[in-house]
Parts: sequence; C-alpha cells; structure tokens
Amino acid sequence: MVKKFLNSLVLIMLLNFLVKPLWIFGIDMTVQNRVGPEAYGLYFGLLNLSFLINILLDLGIINFNNRQIAQHPEQIADRFGALASIKLVLAIFYAMVLFGVTFLLGYDAYAFKLVALLAVNQFLLSFILFLRSNISGLQLFRTDALLSVIDKLAMIGMVGWLLFSAVGQQWFSIEAFIISQTFAFLITVVIGWSVLYRRGAKFHWTFSVVSFKAVIRETWPYALLILLMGLHNKVDGVMLERLAGAKSAGIYAAAYRLIEAFTQVGFLFAVLLLPMFSRLISTREKVQPLLLAAFSIAITLAIGAIVPGVVFSYELMALFYVHEIFATAATFMWLVGGFAGYIMSYVFGSLLTANGSLRTLNRIAAIGLSINVVMNLVLIPTFGTIGAAITTLITQLLTALAQLYVCNKRFPLGFSPQLYFQLFGTVVLTVITALLLKWVADFGVVSALLAAGSALIWAWITGLVNPKKISALS
Repeated sequence: MVKKFLNSLVLIMLLNFLVKPLWIFGIDMTVQNRVGPEAYGLYFGLLNLSFLINILLDLGIINFNNRQIAQHPEQIADRFGALASIKLVLAIFYAMVLFGVTFLLGYDAYAFKLVALLAVNQFLLSFILFLRSNISGLQLFRTDALLSVIDKLAMIGMVGWLLFSAVGQQWFSIEAFIISQTFAFLITVVIGWSVLYRRGAKFHWTFSVVSFKAVIRETWPYALLILLMGLHNKVDGVMLERLAGAKSAGIYAAAYRLIEAFTQVGFLFAVLLLPMFSRLISTREKVQPLLLAAFSIAITLAIGAIVPGVVFSYELMALFYVHEIFATAATFMWLVGGFAGYIMSYVFGSLLTANGSLRTLNRIAAIGLSINVVMNLVLIPTFGTIGAAITTLITQLLTALAQLYVCNKRFPLGFSPQLYFQLFGTVVLTVITALLLKWVADFGVVSALLAAGSALIWAWITGLVNPKKISALS
C-alpha cells in the first residue's frame, strides 16, 4: 500500500504542479492585478461566502461515499444514482440559502449577480468531487489524478484567451472570469461521468424522502465536520471584507493565494490517503507504515514552503503583485506558518475519518472554529489582515496537534525520539541555509527556490525522509 501511495502521489503531484501553479499565478493572479484589490476583494469575499455554506450541497456525502466505495467497491452501481439524485435536490436548497444570506448581509444587486454565477460553479465543483470520490474509492488513482487537473487546464485556455488576446480583452470582466470556470467544470463533469458510466454508475432518478433520511442518518457526522472545517478555513475572508473593507480582503486574498497553492498539496495527500486508510482498516492491516511515510514527506514539504516563505516573503510577493506589496508580504509571513497545520491535518484527519472517528474530529473542529472567530473579532479591527493571518496560524497548528494526539491514542504511531531529532535538524539546517542565501547571495526568488530545495536535501541527510526505508515499507 505504501508503494501504491508513493507512485500515485508522484503522479498526482506532478500533474498538479505542472498545471495549478500556472492557473494560480499566471491566470488568477493576473485577474487580480487587472481589476485591482478592491474589485477582486469583493469577488474573494463572495467566493468565500459561497464556500461557507457549500456543505448544503454535500451534507457529508463525498467523504462518506469515498470510504464506503473503498471498502465495498461492488456497491457503486446501487449507490451512484441515489446519491446523485440527492445532490441535485440539495443544489436547490443551497441556492435558496445562499441568496438569503447574501440579502441579510446587505449586498447590492451587482453582488447578487456574482453570487448567482458562483452558486452554479459551487454545485458543479461539488458534483466533480462526488464523481472523484467514486473514482478514487475504486482505487483508480491515475484516473483521479488526471481528472484533478482537467478543469484547470480548460480554465487556463478560456480565461487566458480573455486576458491576453486582443478580442478577449474587450469581453473581460469578473463575470466572464466566473462563467469561464463554469464551462471548465462542465467539461470535467462530462469526462468524470463517462469514466464511471463504463463501470456501471448510471444515473437514474431515485430520490425519495425515505432514502434521503437514510442517507442523512449516515452522512451527517461527515457533513458537520466539513461544515466546521469550511467555516474555519473561509470565515476569515468574509469577516475581513465586512469588518475591514474590500481592500483588506483583497490584500489577504493576494497573500493567501500562495498558501492556497501549498494547501493543494495537502488535499492531494488526503485524496490518496482516505481510501487507502479505509481499505487497510477494513482488512485489519497496519496503518502505521503508510502514516509514517506520508507524515515524513508531508512535513518535509511544509518545511520547504514555510522557511523560504518567511525569509523571502517580500521577494515572493513582489514577483506576483503590483499593489500593496509590503502589506501583502507582512500578511503572508504569518499565513505561511500555518501550512504545517494544514498539511498535518490532511494526513492525520484522513486516518481519523477512515476510522470513523467523526465525533472526535467534529469536537476538534468546533473548538478550532470558536477560537478562530473570537480571535478574528478581536484582532481584525486592530491589526487588519495581519490579525486574520495570526489567527489562521494559531488555529491551524492547534487543530493539527489535537488530531496528532488523538491518532497516537487510537493508533500508537511509534514516533521515535530519533524522528523528532531528524525533524528538528531539518528545520534548523533549512533556516540557516535560507538566511545565508538571503544575506550572502540574495538572488530573490531564485534564492527562495534554492532554500526550498535545500529542505529536501537536509531531510535526506538527516534521515527524516529516507528513500530506502520508505521503499522497504512497501
């Protein structure tokens, strides 16, 4: 299972590293530079708002379905139609609630127009994730890896035409930007559905109140977890826009963009680990070898992102943006530290989800959300975007450490003192390398990339990531 994880991880990360950075930094970033922080800040706030109640589109179906299909792949033909029907009904409910919340928050008619477009995109994105939960549950990880980048490839083509062609620039607007994403999501839905159709997952309308209640009884713990985690990750954008204005939200969005790129790595870990952990638990095999391999790789990637992110924050932000560079860099320095919490939560949270420890995860998420909201209410009015960034850093790390503690209680991880020394040594050596590159031979972003690469080298030298040992686990 470790070998399958490593092979699948290499493929899915390679594809995503080739495609998604181009989208984030070549397209999405260009859009923000084109329209400015205030206009993009409104879009960012509304996008986060649409994410906050995204749980109504799913109610935990995706994670529950992924775990069930991984353990019982023969059930896909029976489950697909019923769950797809429920998601269509949930889409209507989601749209009604989203428009109601938008009205209560006092947004104007133009914002309602954007919200309507975003609602369509949220449904399509949720349905793509549902299709992928079936595909990864069937252990078709290569197919899932390809499906994970198809929408971004289509977006790059369409939005790129709008941004850089003479004809497209005449039509460019935030609305056109959102509609381009709509078509990209539709293309991905068609491709994903065709893959499952050949494996017996045919759509037939089977919605009934009885079946809906039965599904909700099984999925509500997953739904609550996703809701709490979604609020935890997205509430800061909405609170910033409401408490400090659209410009502050735009600055935060700019700083968060690189963090979003980093967290995609953690999400890729979760996509692979959840069905793998589920299969191991169902067959009563040990999960520790897979967990140790995943943790070692994940924490090394976190070190390689955090250290150069802090040391070279201004150089990185100056590379990407033309507005409010100092403010964006100051915000980014705090935000990037939380990446360790993000990626560890994806690793340990996947194990607890596969184990069905939803009540514990929900308690951790609820406490983290409460701390997040209180700290944002206190810090945003005084410190603005930096206050929100500090809040994110603290709450993400606390949440991850709580999950690590619970995992160690339920699955004794056997983390040796040697592992902690290897981790400490990798951090210290990477920091020294980054500072030397900064002070002795400062080549800006090139130095940042060298510092990031040094983390991988130091992890190998200290033994934190040992290819031979990881290979032996296979």
